[in-house]
Amino acid sequence: MVPGEQPQAPPVDRRHLIDTLLSLESSEARQPALMIIELSNLRTINRSFDYEAGEHALAELYQRLVDAMKGEEGIFRINGNQFAVVTPPLPNFGFAVVIATRLKARLSKDVSLEHQHRDIRPEINLGITLLDQYISVNTCWAVIVEAEQSLELDAKGIAFHQHEQNRGSALSADLNELANAFRRTLQENEFELYYQPKLHLATGEVQRAEALLRWQLPELGFISPMRVMRIAEQSGTLFELSKWVVFRAVRQIREWLDEGIKMCVAVNLPADLAPDPKIVEMVKNALAIWDVPGEQLTIEITESAIMEDKRSGHNNLLSLRALGCRVSIDDFGTGFSSLSYFKDIPATELKIDKSFVLNMRSEKQDRDIVELILQIAALFDFSVVAEGIEDEETLHMLAELGCDYAQGYHIARPMPANALPGWLNHFHTTEQR
Repeated sequence: MVPGEQPQAPPVDRRHLIDTLLSLESSEARQPALMIIELSNLRTINRSFDYEAGEHALAELYQRLVDAMKGEEGIFRINGNQFAVVTPPLPNFGFAVVIATRLKARLSKDVSLEHQHRDIRPEINLGITLLDQYISVNTCWAVIVEAEQSLELDAKGIAFHQHEQNRGSALSADLNELANAFRRTLQENEFELYYQPKLHLATGEVQRAEALLRWQLPELGFISPMRVMRIAEQSGTLFELSKWVVFRAVRQIREWLDEGIKMCVAVNLPADLAPDPKIVEMVKNALAIWDVPGEQLTIEITESAIMEDKRSGHNNLLSLRALGCRVSIDDFGTGFSSLSYFKDIPATELKIDKSFVLNMRSEKQDRDIVELILQIAALFDFSVVAEGIEDEETLHMLAELGCDYAQGYHIARPMPANALPGWLNHFHTTEQR
């Protein structure tokens, strides 16, 4: 290829990688992988040929990474001879090994120096780790260290599948510190709830919002909600944490009602608590204490949680509906539902998983799935919320398909309770212009 036509490798930018790691969220089932790729013989290439050859080799490797990952997103240059790749969420470490093996084979192919009529043989070392721990400012570098330790093992010829036993060592001290901080925060009532508005697409009104747990520590920064839930599960305090969330959300509904703001708030019920008989009594007590109508509270529960324990989960949902609460099936489309499942389920709403919404403009299959979910919802008289709206075009597309509610950063980011009234005033004023 003629020099100049080949894209150049990007400049070193570790900050961009750190920002990306801090924004990631993992689930119980899937976690992104961090890979560090090193051109270990760059110095030899520079000495044997010239610095232009070295730059050409880096540019070619970068382009191969872009081609393999289907775009530049998630690819970073973190050193003179190193790149980092953050993959989409993966089911387990074995999938990361498969990707790493194929990627290393692709990157290790000869690079042609057409102006010298010669080829370069890149020597590639690659390190991998799964991002299944919470990511904070304090632990970003620890995660990178784990990937670098894997890189060193690869350089010694140790197979990727043997690297997993080294994962987690850099984070154990921070995890103990975090667990202690969690107990203090729960005892001292110092968690926060943020609220993300839901737009009614037919009217342009906002009278619903989702309550989202937030935990910020001075030493560790923002702790992801998924990590908070894991700590609660491990410490046996999942019910206590969920009770705090429900009581705080219901109290906030009452405060807004007293201000003349009628806002239906959705709270997430962890899957492990779906069959717990104490859940219904807890919700009933919260509504009674704050004198809030049940219709102002929506309980979001994942599709898979109901499928795993149909009888107990179903009975709890019936009891919650009897209190007047709305019931929303969260992450819909990712479970194992069949049409017969909908005949008796006491839900009022389906929430389309954002994995289908994010790419529906460009991916016909995702668009078809969204349309199918809307048809199923209409058949059983469910309202539908689509989450993950990040642009105006997706918003219009959902409105045209007949979706009821939309939620996402394009409409509003989650905000503290005291910020919502002002946002509502500004939003409705702007919409009326």
